[in-house]
Parts: sequence; structure tokens; C-alpha cells
Amino acid sequence: MRPIKTIDGTLSSTFSLGLHADLQMRLYAAISPVAPAKILLEAADIAAWQADIEQEKDVARAIMASSETALMTKKDAERDRIVTSLFQEIRQASKSPIADRAQAGARLKLVADAYKGLQWEADAEETAHIEGLLYDLAKPMNDADLTALGLNTLVDLLTAANKDFNALRTQRSDTKALDKLPAGKLIRKKNDTTMNALFRHIEAAYIVAANDADRTLIGDLIDKINHAVKETKTTHNESMAQKKKDDKDKKPGDGDKKPGDDGKKPSDGDKKPDDGGKKPDDGDKKPDGGGKKPDDGGKKPDGGGAGPVPSDPLPMIPKE
Repeated sequence: MRPIKTIDGTLSSTFSLGLHADLQMRLYAAISPVAPAKILLEAADIAAWQADIEQEKDVARAIMASSETALMTKKDAERDRIVTSLFQEIRQASKSPIADRAQAGARLKLVADAYKGLQWEADAEETAHIEGLLYDLAKPMNDADLTALGLNTLVDLLTAANKDFNALRTQRSDTKALDKLPAGKLIRKKNDTTMNALFRHIEAAYIVAANDADRTLIGDLIDKINHAVKETKTTHNESMAQKKKDDKDKKPGDGDKKPGDDGKKPSDGDKKPDDGGKKPDDGDKKPDGGGKKPDDGGKKPDGGGAGPVPSDPLPMIPKE
């Protein structure tokens, strides 16, 4: 009986698209150097698989680009805050009663005024004008004034924020639009089908290898594939564990609940036993029971019974 060697299951259907694409690329890097004929494939099979992997990478990048757009908006707002703060500091200094600060502020105000309102410009114009502002402020003639007003930190922050914004914009522009790409679910399913077919061919090639050298080559390939699959599974499991931990940390504990968090109105828990939610003394009835005087049942004493007993005996009045 010929020896067999199997490839581990990937569970790739549970992976994020980015991780799924990464596994496909790692598998391609391991399999493509082997001559297709030795693993019962043709060169066209490997080429078609590579093209599909490139499509999946494009889809993953496009999805990432949508998140990059949100990051760009956030980074642009950061740039705006820094520019506004920088301009305010310069203008306030120009009005300072301290002569040295006022003079330094007045000189820098000439630079700032040339870029007034850049925070409200379109992204491309704002980016170009921020670079111009930073270039002008970096001139040696402004070094002493920036130091005197303590503005070097703001300038450094603006430089970093503008650089980050440019990097995000470049990444987004290099990404194909999602509407020109296949759906993520479709391309990953297609690549999974191809991957599983490749695995079966490789396993079969190990069984029918023409000689021990070929079998060793294919066995080493299977080991590489299993190693890549194992590492990818570990990455996926660690990511899921971290996500669960983050979700748990965000969820308030029972001890943090405020009254009414359980869906009930505060008054629901304030009802006394057996009151049925009624108002004291049965709603609108008056305390005297609807006009009846206490203890008399609404009737005068009929003489047939004893009347109320006085608390003290009445004094005896002598007859005349």
C-alpha cells in the first residue's frame, strides 16, 4: 500500500476577508515554485488561481479604503484644530502687552495671514497650503519667534498630522473602486473551491509519486501548507478572543445598572404588596368612607343600645 499524507482543514470560511486573502497568498507562495506536473496540475491552473487571488486582494483593499476614508476625515479634523490653535496663539501674541511677544507675534502673523481660512478649503488645496505654511514657518528668520512663543510643538504636530493625512490619501487613491470588483463573498468562495481542489491534487500526487525524491518534495510542500494553515488559524483565534474581550469590557455589569435599566418604570418597583397599583384609600374616595361619620354607620343612636361612654363621669347636680 502506498503512503498517504493529508492537508489540514483550513476553516477559512470563518476568516475575515483580509486574513483569508493573506492565507491564499501564503499558499500560493508555497505551491507555485513546484512544477505543476509534479502535483498533477497544469501551469494554467496556477495562473488562474493567482489572478483570482489578486482580485481578492483588491476587494480587501477596497474595503479597507472605506475605513481609510473615515480615518482621513478624522485626521483632517485634527489638522484643522492644530492650524486653528496655531493661528490663535500667533494672533493673541501679537496683541500682548509684553513688547517682545507682541513683536514676535506680529512678524509671525504676516505668515499666518497669508494662509487665513485654509481649514475650510478642499482637501487637496488644504494639504498644499499646509505644506506651504510649514515651509514658510521653517525659514531661519522665524526660528527665534517660534521659540519665543513656544509654538514649535504645534508646528511639529501639524507636520505629523499632514504627513499622516497624505499617506492615507495615497493609499486610498491606489485602491480600485468596490463597484468595479466582484463581491467579497463570491471571490473568497471561488478561491476556497480552487484551494480545496489544489489540496486534493497535491495529496493524490503524494500517493502516486514516481519516485522517493518526488514524494519527499511533495511531502515537504504539504508540511509547508499545514504550517501556514496552522499559523493562520492561530491568528484568527487570537483575533476572536481579543474581540470577545473588548466586547465584554464595553458591556456594563449588573452593578452599573441605573434604575429602569431592566425595562421597568421606576414606579413599578415601588408598588406595595397587594395594593394593585391603586392610590391610597381606594382612589377618589374620601377618608370618611363616602360621607359616613366614623363609627355611627350614618344613623343616630336609637336608644336601644348604649351610647358612647364618657371618658369622665358627669358631675351630680343636686335637686332643689
